[in-house]
Amino acid sequence: MLRRSITYQRIIVNYQDMFQISDPVLRNAAVLNVTFNQQLDRIQEGLTGRIKATWWNKTLEGELLGVWNGNRSDFFVRPSLAYVFTDVWKGFIGWDIFNGRRESFYCFFQPMTAFFVEIRATF
Repeated sequence: MLRRSITYQRIIVNYQDMFQISDPVLRNAAVLNVTFNQQLDRIQEGLTGRIKATWWNKTLEGELLGVWNGNRSDFFVRPSLAYVFTDVWKGFIGWDIFNGRRESFYCFFQPMTAFFVEIRATF
């Protein structure tokens, strides 16, 4: 079983609080820009992690990976399973989950939370 966990910290050098802009049109555009670039806070701290395990002579793999942003309490999680059918064919099934507060990076992607299935051929 593979387990990894890493804490991270980002510091925005030329940080400006975009919520203080008085013009509402300019403020909305600026907030959208800093949200998309993950620069809502001067210092961003969080945790990333990955757990992976294999079973049945390495034909079945399970994985859970994720990112949590401590400042905004938003997160991304991807649970997935993979099965090796043959030396060429491999199947995947999983779920991308985005969630968080309204003004957060992963809440921005929340409408794209999705279930996925993939069949891959490797020659």
